[in-house]
Amino acid sequence: MIQADIIREHALKCHVEVARRKDQKTLTIVSGKVEQELRSRNKIPENRLPNICQALKGRKFLEMAGVRLLKIEGPEASTTTCFHYAIGDSSPLFGGEPQLEPIRASHSRPLPGPAPTRNRLTTADKPEKEYSAKTLKISPQFNICVLGEVAGKDLARKKLQGFFSKHGLKATEWEIEFISSRKLKNWDVLKKLKKGQSKFNLLVTGQIHHHSGKGNESANLLTELKKAKYVEHIVGSSPKDVLTVDSLVEKLEKHLTS
Repeated sequence: MIQADIIREHALKCHVEVARRKDQKTLTIVSGKVEQELRSRNKIPENRLPNICQALKGRKFLEMAGVRLLKIEGPEASTTTCFHYAIGDSSPLFGGEPQLEPIRASHSRPLPGPAPTRNRLTTADKPEKEYSAKTLKISPQFNICVLGEVAGKDLARKKLQGFFSKHGLKATEWEIEFISSRKLKNWDVLKKLKKGQSKFNLLVTGQIHHHSGKGNESANLLTELKKAKYVEHIVGSSPKDVLTVDSLVEKLEKHLTS
């Protein structure tokens, strides 16, 4: 794994995901703390603060973590450089595509790079992958349910819209619903996922805290969902990792066109 990926993965798992579990709406990551944590685990060598700061403000991390960079405070590439983020929630109540262009703060150091313009392409605006014209194995009204945490719910809808439209499906002919880990704890999920009783045609599992939910007969929700009485499901990511948009689209494409 390259060093930038190590930094991004650590910041996601040890800072962003922890803040999400605490239902925080904002988060501050200090570059010096990240460096200390990674060095204590022998993940990076000395003097890597420029790399850490670059990773923490980069588009790839913002999209992967599903966060918006509000401002950067402190000296550049210092142990006291602070990165302030707004944290999106994967549940329908707190939707919103991650903002890849950081907001300039009036009382903080200007963020590097040219100001965003309407004509600049963000990651979400880049041309979609060209899909082959295979026949999708779906019902006329196709409903997908994603269980667990997902980075970038609105971006996922946008990319799936591109995928389904290339196969001739209208927006009214498919739907996707996201159910966060927090909802799983208080929602009798399994009753609504049984064949013949559920409105869903396919389940996709992402990051699921504690692997369980209300009404679960097994200690592990993923194990329970393998039983024949439930709607077909695919594993989008490890229950320990947030499901990324690219992984969600890739898994659905493979499942529906194979």
